[in-house]
Amino acid sequence: MRLAVVVSILAIAVVGRPLIAAPVSGEAVYQKRCAVCHDSNNARVPPRDVLKKLSAARIVRTLDFGLMMNVASVMTRDEREAVAAFLGIPGGAAAAPAPKSYCADRNVNLPSIPKGAWNGWSPSTDNTRYQSRDAAGLSVDQVKRLKLKWAYGFEGDVNAFGPE
Repeated sequence: MRLAVVVSILAIAVVGRPLIAAPVSGEAVYQKRCAVCHDSNNARVPPRDVLKKLSAARIVRTLDFGLMMNVASVMTRDEREAVAAFLGIPGGAAAAPAPKSYCADRNVNLPSIPKGAWNGWSPSTDNTRYQSRDAAGLSVDQVKRLKLKWAYGFEGDVNAFGPE
């Protein structure tokens, strides 16, 4: 009887040990899965300093549903949350944009759109995303001087889709 109790206790200790996992290190996950790109100085990849300005919740959403979905598919939930906590700002949301970030006039006025005008990604049904010089009314020199005046933002989203 005593032997059975001792064997049972040993079996529980040996089998039960893997069930109690050590806490996941966000820094270790970052070094293993993220650093090769985010510490590479590649202009197409946001560096670690930029990631540290995002909320941890946004980083998790990007790992779950955004551009990093393919990379994160092999990561456990604990690893995703650990790396997000290591990199991001604690809390559920980043700071709201300043009021000056919004247009003063928030009304939407859509004039009638003439045939051939852009009403989506392209002015034509073949979706070429090309605007002729005549339709644009701009010369090459004028295009070089164009400046961005506004852009769309979707608070809290990590992906945006347009018309297809």
